[in-house]
Amino acid sequence: MVPFLASHLDVNAIDAFGAEPAMMHDIEQEAAAGVKRVVRPPGGEIDWAGAQSPYAIAAFTEIKTVWHPKGL
Repeated sequence: MVPFLASHLDVNAIDAFGAEPAMMHDIEQEAAAGVKRVVRPPGGEIDWAGAQSPYAIAAFTEIKTVWHPKGL
């Protein structure tokens, strides 16, 4: 499923957590065509406490402001 998501133009980011290191090259190649963000899996020991941080999802969030004009 990862190669399909990496090449899909409506997907904006891929978290490669749990992906095999050999797959990373293919994921990044497919993602480059759609100019999407790829977050690489952490090397070595996984820091589960840090993985639960709200900063861990920063690459996948987009904040927009909607202004509502006040009527006359």
